Amino acid sequence: MEEALKPEVIAKFEKISKVYKRFKKVQVMRVEAALKQQELTPAQEKRYLKLHEELIELVTGVHLNNNRIEALVDQLYGINRRLIGLEGRLLRLAESPRCRVWISSNIITVMKRTRAGSPVFAV
Repeated sequence: MEEALKPEVIAKFEKISKVYKRFKKVQVMRVEAALKQQELTPAQEKRYLKLHEELIELVTGVHLNNNRIEALVDQLYGINRRLIGLEGRLLRLAESPRCRVWISSNIITVMKRTRAGSPVFAV
């Protein structure tokens, strides 16, 4: 069922995105005019209100399932926890004596190549 609804939902969010881009342009013009203590033309103000109403209508038409949202948040939490664990392992590996010897020997090799005039290769 989720796969059947996916194209419809994506189309709705794309439409919201398009309307919001147009709304944002008019909103920026409105803020700039307010900062300059000016007013928008009646046509611009009408366009702002029309886009505002259209955006509200589109957003209120989106219904999200709380259980699905919780499942996605849990999935992201698991991925984040795994990523943090891998970062910790990488940090411990980088700080280990074996890795320091390997890094320092490669740096010395690169320095020797540089002094000899040969090209430096990233190791």
